[in-house]
Amino acid sequence: MFSGGGKKNKDSKRKLPFEEQHHSKKYKASLPENCLLKPELISSAIHCSTQISCLYPKGVCSVCGKILYPDDLSWIKKEEMKFLTVSTTTTSLQTLEKEAKISVCKQCYNLTKSSSTAFNFFNNFSVIPQCIGALRNYADYRKLSIGTLFCSTFKPPGYTYTHLQGKLSFGIVDTQREEVITTCMEHTCQTTKKISGHFQPKDIQSSFPGIPFKTNNVVLKTKGSISQEALDKSKGLIIPADNIIQPNKQSDHYVLGNSIRREVHSTTVLPANTQPDRLYSSDNNLEAKIFPHLFPDGSGSWSRQKNGFTLGQYHKHRLLHLDRRWANDKLYLFFAFDRNMKERILNYPNIPTMSNANRPANVTAKEVSNTKNSYDKYSKVLPATVTGSKAFWRKKWLDLVAMVRQLGPADLFVTLTANDSWKELKTILSQYDNPQSILHPVDTTEYFFKRFNSIKPLLFGSSSVFGKVKDHWYRIEAQNRGALHVHCLIWLERKIESEQLISAQIPTQTDIFSKQLATMVRDFQIHNCRPNRCFRSAKGLATTQCKYGFPYKQRETDGYDEEGMRYEYKRTSINDTRVVPYNPYILYAWNAHINVQQVTRSGLERYLVKYIAKVEPTFGLIVKDNPVQNYFESRLVGAPEAVASILSHHFVSGTRQVIFVDTNLPSERSRVLKSFSSLKEAADTDTDIYVDGPREFYMERPNDDLFTNLTFPQYVTDFEIFTSKSKIPKSSLNSLHLDLKGRFIVQRNTKLIPRFRFLTPLDGESFYFQTLLSQVPYRKEEDLISEFNMSKSYKEECYIHALFETDDALDIVFREMKERNFDAHQIGRMARKLLIEQVTDEKTLKKKIQGLELGEDVDFSNLSDQQLK
Repeated sequence: MFSGGGKKNKDSKRKLPFEEQHHSKKYKASLPENCLLKPELISSAIHCSTQISCLYPKGVCSVCGKILYPDDLSWIKKEEMKFLTVSTTTTSLQTLEKEAKISVCKQCYNLTKSSSTAFNFFNNFSVIPQCIGALRNYADYRKLSIGTLFCSTFKPPGYTYTHLQGKLSFGIVDTQREEVITTCMEHTCQTTKKISGHFQPKDIQSSFPGIPFKTNNVVLKTKGSISQEALDKSKGLIIPADNIIQPNKQSDHYVLGNSIRREVHSTTVLPANTQPDRLYSSDNNLEAKIFPHLFPDGSGSWSRQKNGFTLGQYHKHRLLHLDRRWANDKLYLFFAFDRNMKERILNYPNIPTMSNANRPANVTAKEVSNTKNSYDKYSKVLPATVTGSKAFWRKKWLDLVAMVRQLGPADLFVTLTANDSWKELKTILSQYDNPQSILHPVDTTEYFFKRFNSIKPLLFGSSSVFGKVKDHWYRIEAQNRGALHVHCLIWLERKIESEQLISAQIPTQTDIFSKQLATMVRDFQIHNCRPNRCFRSAKGLATTQCKYGFPYKQRETDGYDEEGMRYEYKRTSINDTRVVPYNPYILYAWNAHINVQQVTRSGLERYLVKYIAKVEPTFGLIVKDNPVQNYFESRLVGAPEAVASILSHHFVSGTRQVIFVDTNLPSERSRVLKSFSSLKEAADTDTDIYVDGPREFYMERPNDDLFTNLTFPQYVTDFEIFTSKSKIPKSSLNSLHLDLKGRFIVQRNTKLIPRFRFLTPLDGESFYFQTLLSQVPYRKEEDLISEFNMSKSYKEECYIHALFETDDALDIVFREMKERNFDAHQIGRMARKLLIEQVTDEKTLKKKIQGLELGEDVDFSNLSDQQLK
């Protein structure tokens, strides 16, 4: 197999399967002599397509019951199995056997190899009885429930997935609003009187009162008594009427009479004649109380255990279990997503931070650790790791901007869209009575990620059709209707003419590959304008021209349009004027709509950075100061996004890691506090209350010549710090360095990309301090001010080091604004501020801005004060 540059790669001698060889030979033989299609790339596309055609669940994990795709499948010898195996008699998917080995998932394989202790997979749930399975909506489910969810879900107009809007909570069902419950007696549905709940015939105080599944049903609705022995012998679904009281502990029978109280449904024993008014997430039976139709006997809920699934693993296991009851319940899906998010945020405050900014003196240990509450108040933040939050997407946007600054403009912009009619996906969904993809977001989302992972080698791997890829970055997001799609930026090792990579024509050749490709282009790549979307300007105003430029003019070569603003592709026929640009090999393998564009100008790059790293939509007004509460009350999450988050799929990924370099002034720097226990043990007046961070690591770097002249950003991007030798990669053990505190220092194979705050001379000393940190080596921050500095200011120190001349600071500012993709209006606004603050004069500003070559004029002389706010 060959790369796009025409050179053989290490996989070129890969032996193709017989059927794949047959297709490749047949396609190559039919190619005309003057065809632009490359036979070796056709082989790559066919190979990728063949792999994708095998993307079906192959079996079930014998231990936990997880559905296994080919890349999830592992094998273990039967005699090595230490855990109970799962039953698969109720499903078409079965556990697999091969040469005295049975199928397991990778997680269970590792557990079996590494642990001899019994592990809890929470598979102790029961089969759903017919009488509960006959219920079709949550209005009926709530009549069984002790608890219920409070949330808002909706479906946008058209063929769309369900969305969660705002916060989600749960609580006790109002007994006054309970109505009758439908049960099944001898497979015939009928109605009984109002009930207050349901219970399992066990010790009521110590176990959850669930609904036991048996073949027949017994309904208690008359006064009298029934013995425990009779209950045990009965083969029915035990549903109590509203006149059951707790059993006498000395007796084996239930006395019918007074109304039952809700405390029998609580895991905590409450005083007599009291009624709990809420459910807690720590409740070991929380899920069974809210979703009795999914946990009919009250067992199977998650609880925190030493040798059991974590909450995240448990929810992933539930959605991927061969029993699809959880995967196809939309409210359970959002419940699991919400609970995962809260768990992550709850664990995050273990790292409280604070600074000495705006304080008359340094904070002492006593002030911070006087009480646990005074310590915890420094940790109420929304971490940027919470997928979908504004903090998350803002960090990703800033990281991408830093990546573009370091690597330069990308060469290609690629978009991949989902196709609900994929043959493999339709086969997977055919197990359901209603196989629409929007009704089964778990199966649809999991398949989308499997398919995307399969095409990655063709996009930016060693087999890339674009040639040798130097770097890449991608983001997965949802359309308005909730369907997922991918945006990719690709940096190539060397430039290739766009005609070799991108086409905007319907193939007219008669070879087999071109005929199939032409069908795909007609099916997926023709743009049909929609008035509400295409004929609207960026400000929402109606226009007469499609904002995407369709239909394009016919042309014989690739190049810019007459105005030099839009890059267009060769379109020789009138039929090509509405073709969205594509790569033939990617389109063949992906078999759905794609868009491939060559990035040619910084203006387009600026647009791409904003477009593919935009913040996900929210709703409502943000009026609270608490970012955590803001997130939960204003979020808008589609079912596929929730699924992707639960299943731990990455929404953003790339080849480069970006690190934020903290350059705040010493007095304004936020730092991580030491643990509460260590601060309680410290002296009351002790001001050493912070753990060491990157700046301390830098100042304590080794004394070797290699590190002497390194600046702070160079040290944190080029070297990695380890406190334990056991965690160091074996390949780096021969090149270790020790810093002044005995930590191990290892040079990185791939340097990180630094990201800084955007500062200007208007920010005063902060701007000049950041300039010093990024360009001047030091061992102590006090050393940054030299003895020749009369004003003892960072500004004067910058001039002492000749970091810039009198006006060159502005050159740095404007150059950085351009690199950070500020538009002409933003640069003009900054120029106006500089004039108002008398930092410079208008003539100097105009000269410096003209040197930026922005491609459009900057008008900064007539901006009103309102525009500056």
